[in-house]
Amino acid sequence: MIIEEKTIVGNVVGENFKTAKVFESKGIDFCCGGNQSIADACKENNADMESLFKELHEAMLEFDPETDFIKRLDPSELIDYIIKRHHSFVLEQIPQLSQLLAKIASVHGDAHPEVFMIRDEFEQAVIALSSHLIDEEQKLFPYIKMMVEMQKEGKSLNSNNDFDLKKTLEGLIDEHIAEGNRFDGLSKLTNNFAIPVDVCNTYVVSFKSLKAFQDDLHKHVHLENNLLYPMAVTLEENLRS
Repeated sequence: MIIEEKTIVGNVVGENFKTAKVFESKGIDFCCGGNQSIADACKENNADMESLFKELHEAMLEFDPETDFIKRLDPSELIDYIIKRHHSFVLEQIPQLSQLLAKIASVHGDAHPEVFMIRDEFEQAVIALSSHLIDEEQKLFPYIKMMVEMQKEGKSLNSNNDFDLKKTLEGLIDEHIAEGNRFDGLSKLTNNFAIPVDVCNTYVVSFKSLKAFQDDLHKHVHLENNLLYPMAVTLEENLRS
C-alpha cells in the first residue's frame, strides 16, 4: 500500500493493524477518527508527518496474521468475527469490571476520589454499550447478512425496502464517538490508567482490565467504522443499481 498525505487513516490500519500503535503514539485516533486523511490528522494533532510516514512504513513491513485473516472475510463473515471476538469480550468483561470498580471505590475512594467518577462513567458505558450491541445484532447485522445472501443469489433491493442504512450507521457511529470520548476522558483522568503506588492488587487488576477494555474497544470500533460499515454501504448501492 502506498501511503500518501491524502491516504485515509482507517484504510492504513485496515491494511495492517500494526500501524494502529504508530497512530496512537502520535495522538491520532484511528477508530472514530479513522475517516480523516493523514494530512488532516497530523495537522489536528500537531504530529510530524515525516516521522509518522517513516514509522508507518516500518510497521507495514511487519506481517499481521489477524489483519490478513480479516481482509479475507466477506461482510457476513466479518460480522460473525466481530460478534465472537469483540461483542463477546464486552459482555464477558462488564460484570467483572463493574464489581472490581465498585470494590476499589469503596476501599480507595477517600485517597483516590477519582475512582468514584471512573466507576460511575463505566456504569454509564455499560448501559450505552449494551443497548448498542443489541441494535447491531438485532437490526443492522441481519440486514447486512440479508444483503450478502441477495448478492449471492443475484437479487436486487426493491423500492419497498424500508431499512434506512444511512441513518442507522450515523446513529451507531455517533454512539462509537460518545464511548470513545468517554474512555479517552477516563484515560486522561488516570494518566493512561497509571497505577498509584499505595493501592491493593484489586486496584491493579481493575486498571489493567480497563486499559484492555479500551484497547479492545478501539479495535472493535475500527473494524466496524472503517471496514464493515463502508462494506454495507457499497453492498446496498450495488444491490440498488
